[in-house]
Amino acid sequence: MIFALKYEALDLYILKTFFQQFGKEVVLQMLEETPTSQYTRRTWFLCEWLLGEKLEVPDLKQGTYVDLVDSTLQYTGPSVNSTRHCIRNNLPGTVAYSLLIWKTEQLENFIKKGFPNTIEVGLSKRNRELVRRMAAFLLLKDSELHL
Repeated sequence: MIFALKYEALDLYILKTFFQQFGKEVVLQMLEETPTSQYTRRTWFLCEWLLGEKLEVPDLKQGTYVDLVDSTLQYTGPSVNSTRHCIRNNLPGTVAYSLLIWKTEQLENFIKKGFPNTIEVGLSKRNRELVRRMAAFLLLKDSELHL
């Protein structure tokens, strides 16, 4: 678990499946051995968040806040502090839907090029409502093709 949190991007599906299969005992053992470790706190937070259950463990009284998602590996959302775990929850979404996107060189290049601004400039002389309707139609047709 520590290796994955240290060197890999988060995969919430795999983590939830892990917690469902192996139970909370792993987390409780980690909390017993190294309660203030950032990897223990991140594991603890993810276990409670993904399973929707609060473990019978007291809140942390000390520790520096650490980000849940490594922003060098994945895109993050706004941070919300979890005082119980001393974690900054920067997941981009909610427990019901949190889309984690891996950062790639290609995506970073697209962001640097400023495509949204380019599109806005290119569409500035067009009827915006017509473009929106056309985009909605194409999205609907594309989704029907993949069903």
